[in-house]
Amino acid sequence: MTAVLRAAFCVAVLFGLTSTDLLPTAMSQSSPKLSTAESTPLRLGSGINFGNMLDAPNEGDWGLRVNTDWFARVKEAGFDHVRLPISWGYHTAKTSPYQIDAQFVRRVDTIVKACLDADLKLLINIHHDPNLNEQPAQNHDRFVAMWKQIAEHFRSLPNDRVAFELLNEPHDVFNEDAKLWNQWVVDSLNVIRKSNPNRTVVVGPIRFNSVDSLDTLELPQDDNLVVTVHYYLPFDFTHQGAPWTQPVKPTGIVWNANTASIAGGWRNESWDTKTVGTTNGLQAAFERGWAGVQLRAASSRPIPQALELQVDSKVALKISLVSGEQKVAKDVTTAPGEPLRVTFDAGVLGGSFDRIYLQNNTANETQPFIVKSLSLVYADRKESLLSTAGDAIRDDLAKAARWGQQHGRAIYLGEFGAYQEADMDSRARWTAAVRAAAESLQMDWAYWEFASGFGIFDPRTQQYRQPLLNALQP
Repeated sequence: MTAVLRAAFCVAVLFGLTSTDLLPTAMSQSSPKLSTAESTPLRLGSGINFGNMLDAPNEGDWGLRVNTDWFARVKEAGFDHVRLPISWGYHTAKTSPYQIDAQFVRRVDTIVKACLDADLKLLINIHHDPNLNEQPAQNHDRFVAMWKQIAEHFRSLPNDRVAFELLNEPHDVFNEDAKLWNQWVVDSLNVIRKSNPNRTVVVGPIRFNSVDSLDTLELPQDDNLVVTVHYYLPFDFTHQGAPWTQPVKPTGIVWNANTASIAGGWRNESWDTKTVGTTNGLQAAFERGWAGVQLRAASSRPIPQALELQVDSKVALKISLVSGEQKVAKDVTTAPGEPLRVTFDAGVLGGSFDRIYLQNNTANETQPFIVKSLSLVYADRKESLLSTAGDAIRDDLAKAARWGQQHGRAIYLGEFGAYQEADMDSRARWTAAVRAAAESLQMDWAYWEFASGFGIFDPRTQQYRQPLLNALQP
């Protein structure tokens, strides 16, 4: 490592700043001024998130500390980079000049050096910080000040090895005001570009970096930005048994690429209803009266001429199209195996809707039934709401890729993974499908995560979980 690079790790670079230097810039609509040199964004390739380590309130709180020997293991396994989630906010003063704790910075320096010494690229972010998402008005200056310090401290790291990511999964208040998040992007880039004019910076949309929120992202004129999305669908599969979800998702859900799934562009938000993909269609069981399958569109759809469905058994349903608080509903009873066509007036709900309810129209729970087909019928086309699980992944990621092409931005799949309560074969199949879809769309990616609940590496045995490693590095 060169003397210049070693100097980047010197804490004095960070804490030699004056109080005036640490004060954040004012809110501004102006775009960052960039150097035209080295403006091609860094390609990160394949990677792993070192999650649940430095993103915990204190390293070790969530059962893991970074073992610097792991970086060599990551490189040997064939990966190109590490995404290093860091919750700087837990180690930053709450009052101006919002100084980051020197001891914590020294620990980060040790880890950054080990990663680069292992010949890996590195993505440094601001990860968990509930104050930023829940109280952005009170924490804007603190966020900008953190980035001023981080950027100044790491300014000498090579641009072809290290990138920054502004904030992991903006959500909460930002979900209600996308323009606010867009302004934060501008303000943080303004301070980063003063010390790092040619650094690649990664930024994602609101709603936890969801693909469906890309259209809310308005970026400044900056040629060295990469846009990130995260992918955990179907959520009932990837997060089954995860104790932090409420209610906890039931376990035992298997994933196969050829089983039925909700089509890309739609989300399954069913209530009191268990849905499982099968090779014959989507199996549903209402667990109480008036429960329902709810499908939510990523964006509003025009009212169809009809909704067509085919169910394998007799079921009493209330079928509704919903827009905001308004809905139009029709009561139907399916006949086993026979197609059913439900018509709607194109003028209802102002001509558009964003949700469909297939609701139990009785007061009792039901036996499982299979929805063999479900489509919206328009004058010039038919839109199927069911797909295969494998096609749904490709459709979702292709939507992100199209957005990137339209806006001239590379797309980085910064997180995807399936929790340990799913069976290993399903986890490996799903992981391989997501990785293959991303690579087919020229997306760099990072699996979530290395050695915790989603991990590909067992920290007790110090060995890789081979099915997951094979899925990522075939």
